[in-house]
Amino acid sequence: MFSSLKFYIFSSFINFLTNFLLAIFILLKNRKIPTNRYFAYFTLCVSFWSLFYFKWLSTTNQIWADYFVRTCMIGVLLMPSTFMQFAASLVKIKMSPWIHRINYFISIIGIFFVYTPLFAIPGDSFYVFPYWPRPGPLFHLFLLHFSINTIFGHVLFINKYFKTQDAMVKNQILYILLAGVFGFLGGSVNFLPWYRISILPISTMLVSLWTILPAYAIIKHHLMNIRVAITRAGVALTIYTLSLGVPFYLGYKTNSWFLSTSSAILLVLPAPFFYRTLFRKAKDIILAQQRHYQKILVQAARGMVTVHSLEKLTKLIVYVIKMKVKLKYAAIFVYQSENKLYLLKAQRPQSAISKDKFFSEETPLITHLKEYPYPQIREELPLSLREHLEGKLGGKRVGLVVPSVMNRRLLGFLVLGEKLNREAYSPDDIEVFKILAYQGALAMEHCLFLEEFKRNQQRLFQVEKLASIGGMAEGVAHQIKNRLNQFSIVGGELKISIKDFLEENPYIREDARLGELFQHFTRIADSLLDNVKRTNGVVRGILEYAQGNEAGISFEWCNLSEMIDAAIKVVAVKQEVDGLPIEVDLEEVKYVWGVRSQLQEVFCNLIDNAYEATEMLKEVLSPQEKEKFSPQIKIKGEDKVTFFAIEISDNGIGIKEEDKNKIFAPFFTTKSSYKSGSGIGMYVGSRIIEENHKGEVKFKSKYKRGTTFYINLPKPKESFLLNRRVAGK
Repeated sequence: MFSSLKFYIFSSFINFLTNFLLAIFILLKNRKIPTNRYFAYFTLCVSFWSLFYFKWLSTTNQIWADYFVRTCMIGVLLMPSTFMQFAASLVKIKMSPWIHRINYFISIIGIFFVYTPLFAIPGDSFYVFPYWPRPGPLFHLFLLHFSINTIFGHVLFINKYFKTQDAMVKNQILYILLAGVFGFLGGSVNFLPWYRISILPISTMLVSLWTILPAYAIIKHHLMNIRVAITRAGVALTIYTLSLGVPFYLGYKTNSWFLSTSSAILLVLPAPFFYRTLFRKAKDIILAQQRHYQKILVQAARGMVTVHSLEKLTKLIVYVIKMKVKLKYAAIFVYQSENKLYLLKAQRPQSAISKDKFFSEETPLITHLKEYPYPQIREELPLSLREHLEGKLGGKRVGLVVPSVMNRRLLGFLVLGEKLNREAYSPDDIEVFKILAYQGALAMEHCLFLEEFKRNQQRLFQVEKLASIGGMAEGVAHQIKNRLNQFSIVGGELKISIKDFLEENPYIREDARLGELFQHFTRIADSLLDNVKRTNGVVRGILEYAQGNEAGISFEWCNLSEMIDAAIKVVAVKQEVDGLPIEVDLEEVKYVWGVRSQLQEVFCNLIDNAYEATEMLKEVLSPQEKEKFSPQIKIKGEDKVTFFAIEISDNGIGIKEEDKNKIFAPFFTTKSSYKSGSGIGMYVGSRIIEENHKGEVKFKSKYKRGTTFYINLPKPKESFLLNRRVAGK
């Protein structure tokens, strides 16, 4: 009998110690979170009950036993109120404050009467217990209060489990429900002896599991698979029952302290070994599939450095993760230094996210990932950042964000959705993704280096090509000019000879046919001389460009409207038209900072291309479409904070998708064979804007719908001079 009583004394002390320490730990962990705070309050009630339960069973004085058993019931009276508050907070349901107030009011009334016969009537011994009271009239009401709150709280958990789509919350609720099975069923059997029901409360020792499992779920719920938790609890319960239950049972049956102690020693010593072995075997079976894909991810991480194309690398990463881990979706964003943006490079499934999605360096999410460069599950992301990210992803739920950092530089990040089986990301998953992120950063840096190297090689090749052209240009120009001089002399002599011949033979004018013939000869001579002059100007321009003639070039504030007007006139003369179908809106931008002659060349080229694009579209339209078509060219200027933005758009032929990446390549042209075009204009224009003016030129186009070119000219650091110049002018 004594040994059996010691079992209950020992269990109650363990319950007190476990609940009290965990309550303090949770409060210290983060007491600002309501769920943590309310759970800690409930746990303190359980520890209070366990402490005086221990004191009650430890005393042999009936008066003190009656006092301790009534005192321990204070903790029980407060349990339903604190538990209901914890349940409502966990499932995030808005309950009326009056419900909690009424609950606490009932608990306080019970505490007020707990030392009176209305709550408990002095009792006698019951089985192994020297003293156990009987219920008073109010006890039944408080038992009903306890039962209603306990059942309703678990109904809230079950309802939340089936309604939520969040895998992490589901995992957390499963921990709570599992704990409820052990804790509440284990502790509630203590009500039976009050009514003298002959069932010993042997399951009281399970109350500790109620505290341990929810605490683990609250603090580290995302780090363990629920199946592993259940397995661990089952293995621990089995070992715990055998190593402690058997000795107490033997001591109870034989009333032998020596047999009970020796059997406990024999069973407790090998218990940790059996626990580790059984748990490891069970875990291997349960997590076989998870470890299989983790192994594949590690192998893929090692092989990333062999991929030299950033496009292929990002697609490979997303494909492997999506298929092997079995996710709802996966996407990867990579840093683009040219635009200083994190652009979407690959995604699975393809329709999950728009390819236009990007994050700038100043975005709070990017700042957060730079400050905390490690994998973060959904709950670890601040609510505002999570909502912003999911908004960018079109409402897709984020499961895990994995940054790729190299030398303190955020090269990109993975956005992973939830698993198809709704399981949480385990600690092993997190570690694997850390390896994947590091290897991915190495591979991305390698790919970015190779791409930059290729761009530099291409630029070097173009420089060498133009240098070789410059070396030949002078000699070629000299030979061409010699021929032009000869044509000029011949044309001039022909014109003079015709004039002299007509003056010596005036009768020829009287003959209409001969007069018309000589006029035709005169027009041919004039055309020859005119083309000689034009060709000489083209040769001179090519020679100056090839030699890098910088004479007279200097930056200044240039009147944009004047340059555009001059460019329109030049294009009109070249195209031999009276006017262009053009609309100009430069109200926001009066002056730009740059080299006048170079900018003039760029504007002339873009306006000329826009006009020819509208003419080319006419050639492919049907007669009915041609009648409805109205060519349009629009030029607009905007004054941005750090640059001037100029748009030149048309509704012409546009650019085919396969030609878009060649537009700024030298010697490439989209013009028809009968149109003039060397393919050097756009190349030279882009170099003028990007290299000489440190600006940016880009375009947007749709075939047969038109094209818009965007030119961004940066303001000088002393941008306040603009106002002074404008005011001075």
